[in-house]
Amino acid sequence: MRQKLVHPSFPERRVNFAISDQKTIKRQRASNGKISENLMDWNKELTDEERDALIESLANRVVKYKMQVPAILALEMHRPFSFLAGQSMLLGSGFLAPIFGAENLQRCAKLLEKRENTDRLLLKIEQTKDS
Repeated sequence: MRQKLVHPSFPERRVNFAISDQKTIKRQRASNGKISENLMDWNKELTDEERDALIESLANRVVKYKMQVPAILALEMHRPFSFLAGQSMLLGSGFLAPIFGAENLQRCAKLLEKRENTDRLLLKIEQTKDS
């Protein structure tokens, strides 16, 4: 059973805080004027557009810092463990969410759950590296 916590900034509302992410709260507050009961839906699948945008962003960041070879080596070496890596990100979300943001963590974990997404990321890094 989850314990309902009262957030100090919003004492009039009772909200389930699985992960306290201030940026998510502020963004939701600005977008619709209220805080939803569930900050994030961890069971939601990534759409094709979200997946492609995330892969593009990751590939561009890898190429920007000239880390193509280490990234390709790490992704190829750990490809069989990609699902386990995604689940580990969810397991460690309590520690990782304040650093990387809960939404970013959720999207990366969803991306790593499927092996074909790892293959897509590898191809995108190689294509971006060549161009």
